Amino acid sequence: MKRRYRTTKNNRLIVQRGKEQIDPDGTFVIEDDNKLVYVINEPKVFREQYDLPQRIDLTGTWSLNENHDIVFTLKKTKEQYAAEELYLKAELLDTRGDALIFSLGTTEKSGKQIIRLLQLRGKWQADRHNRLCFLVQKSGSTHDTFTFEGTWE
Repeated sequence: MKRRYRTTKNNRLIVQRGKEQIDPDGTFVIEDDNKLVYVINEPKVFREQYDLPQRIDLTGTWSLNENHDIVFTLKKTKEQYAAEELYLKAELLDTRGDALIFSLGTTEKSGKQIIRLLQLRGKWQADRHNRLCFLVQKSGSTHDTFTFEGTWE
């Protein structure tokens, strides 16, 4: 059954099936192949009640918005609808030759705050307008591009 997804201001995933909205405790992780996954930290009874897996693998494209939030735009699959955007309010902490490192704060239902590091792997290059770009490597030869404005040396 297809589900709709959105994120809260506290970087939690809301799962919608029909009119039912489910707010499971969980954490976003980025796997080595730059796949976005939401790992649900709820007991098995909760997951069975709402027919939720232990982890939700999301398929889509990466970008940054004007506020430098990470935007993950979902692609249509048998489990998710297309064009929905998940906004992760993260802070860019570090850049490396092959990665961007972000900190992502999440608040659980209990009020406990968790900060996780997310790493997107890829490579740097300049585009035809001499703007600095980071190409997020995806499976195969495809990539998503983050373009940074401003001056650089």
